[in-house]
Amino acid sequence: MKTPPHDPLPSEKRARSDAGVDLRVLFVWSVMSAIMVFGENVLQKASGPGLSTVHGPLSTSNQTPVSSGTSSNHSPSTIHATAPLSLPSDLVPVPDTATDPATGLPVWVRSRVTQILFRLISPGSFKMGSAAGALADDDEQPRHTVHLSPYFISVSPIANALYEQFAPEHRQKRGAYCKQDAHPAARVTYAQAMAFGRWLSQQEGVATNAYTLPTEAQFERATRGAYPNASYLYPNGDDELEPGYDAYSASSALAVDAGPTNSFGLYDLVAGVYQWTRDWYAQAYNDCPCAARDPSGPDTGKLRALRGGTWSIYAMSHRAADRFKSSPDTEDDHIGLRVVRTLDT
Repeated sequence: MKTPPHDPLPSEKRARSDAGVDLRVLFVWSVMSAIMVFGENVLQKASGPGLSTVHGPLSTSNQTPVSSGTSSNHSPSTIHATAPLSLPSDLVPVPDTATDPATGLPVWVRSRVTQILFRLISPGSFKMGSAAGALADDDEQPRHTVHLSPYFISVSPIANALYEQFAPEHRQKRGAYCKQDAHPAARVTYAQAMAFGRWLSQQEGVATNAYTLPTEAQFERATRGAYPNASYLYPNGDDELEPGYDAYSASSALAVDAGPTNSFGLYDLVAGVYQWTRDWYAQAYNDCPCAARDPSGPDTGKLRALRGGTWSIYAMSHRAADRFKSSPDTEDDHIGLRVVRTLDT
C-alpha cells in the first residue's frame, strides 16, 4: 500500500531536522525557485491584479507533499485561486493551523459556540464513483468528474454528548452499542439530522442552512483526502484492511475520535456508523441529472443516500465510493451523522 501523507492537527506536528541537506540540492532548489517566481510574475501580469493560478494537490503548505506523478490515477486537482475568502465569524482558527493557498482560509477551525472541529476541503475537481470492475457496484458508476466549491467538514461524526444538547430525549435511545458520550449519535432519522444542522446554525448565530449534512459528493471528496483523482478503492490506498481498522470488528462503536484517520486527518469515513447525506438516492449516476459543479442529487426520491461504514462490519468492506440508502424515517444503531459548514451562506 502506498504510504499516504499524514495531515495531523497542528498540535501533533513534529519539527523536522534540516541536518544533512545536500548543498547540491539546495543549489538546484534555488535555481528552480527563481524560475518559479519569474513564471508566477508573468502569470499575475497576464491574469490581472489579485489573480493567480495555483497548480497542485488539494493540500496545505504544511502537509507532506503529494506527488503528482505521471499516472492519471495520481494527478492532483487543479485549483484556480481567487481573491482570499473571508472566514465566517462563527469559525475560529485552530492555533498554528496552516492557510489554504487556494482560498486564504485556515485549514483547521472550530465552531465558536459548539466547539466542533472542522477541516477545510479546498475547491477543485475530483473523480467520483468507481470504474467498472469486480468490486464496483452498479450504483457507483459511471466514474465522473465533479467540481466542488470549498467547504468545511466535521472531523468526526457527531457524538452523543453534543447531539443531546439539541435533543436531550435521545439519551434514552442510545442502546447498548453506542451508549457512551463519546460514541457516535445513532438512531437518528434524516429529518432529525437536518434539524440538528439548523439547531447548530441557530446556536452559532448564522443562516439557517449554514450547518447541514454533506452531499454525497462532499462526503466522497473528503473520504478520498489527498488522492482526489486516484482510482484507489479505499481512502488511503488499495489495501483492503488498513492499520487500525480491524478494531471496528468489535461488538460496539468506538469513540468518534478513537479510530484511524484518512490522509486529511478525518475519522470514521468508512467505519463507525453510516452517515446521512443531504441527497436523495439515485440508482446510478446516469439516472441523476446532477450538475458537474456542486451536485446535490436528484430533486425527489423515496430513499436518502448514506455514506460511511458501520462498527459491525470490517472497514475493508467499505470503499471510498460505496453508497448506501435508507428510508428517511429509519432509526438504526448503525446510522448517525456528521455536518459541513457551507461557505455560500
